[in-house]
Amino acid sequence: MYYTDIKQKLAKNSESGNEHLFTAREQEVLLQLSQGLSNQEIAKQLYLSVKTVDTHVANLMKKTGFHKRTQLLVFNNNLSEH
Repeated sequence: MYYTDIKQKLAKNSESGNEHLFTAREQEVLLQLSQGLSNQEIAKQLYLSVKTVDTHVANLMKKTGFHKRTQLLVFNNNLSEH
């Protein structure tokens, strides 16, 4: 899945009245991922259990259609550039 596909998915989501594809906590986890932290490190940083972080990462992947963490990182970098 390419960045333009995700951009279209975000736009479609916005049109359907769901402006915020990611929850605030998912956005925090994505930010931590982009800093190269592991799930264990993110859990410690955000005062969450590792299982909760795993769930947030899984939700991010489900919402974007990605299957790898690196895809989330590229996606996040593309979002911050635009």
